[in-house]
Amino acid sequence: MLTGCLKTAKDVQMKLEELGHPMSYQSAINILHSVEIYAEIKKKKPLLTEKHKKARSAWAKKHQYWTPHHIDVTVKHGSGVLMLWGCITSEGPGYACQIYNGTMNSEVYQKILGTSLQDTMEYYGLNWETSVF
Repeated sequence: MLTGCLKTAKDVQMKLEELGHPMSYQSAINILHSVEIYAEIKKKKPLLTEKHKKARSAWAKKHQYWTPHHIDVTVKHGSGVLMLWGCITSEGPGYACQIYNGTMNSEVYQKILGTSLQDTMEYYGLNWETSVF
């Protein structure tokens, strides 16, 4: 299997039978799994056409002498986190609320429900008894 001669678990099972070790197909799979050999599905990828290859080659030749001053530096990730709570009603969007310390616990959630959600319900004239959450 490791040398590439045996491609499948069925090949392993048949080879072991030839060597005098008969076993089921499932046993062959179990043995392969025990040594951490697993089947993998080949990843699908688009085929490169001649047009793609020529375009890539032309781009590479055009830009082969680029130096760092040709490249704009960009920020790859933000420096902070913004956490929001919001709701949507059948009448339209509700009030949003920023969660400042980045942690949502029961006290913060109850406060939001008592303020932002309550304000939204009052703004649209919605009834608590007929609303679904």
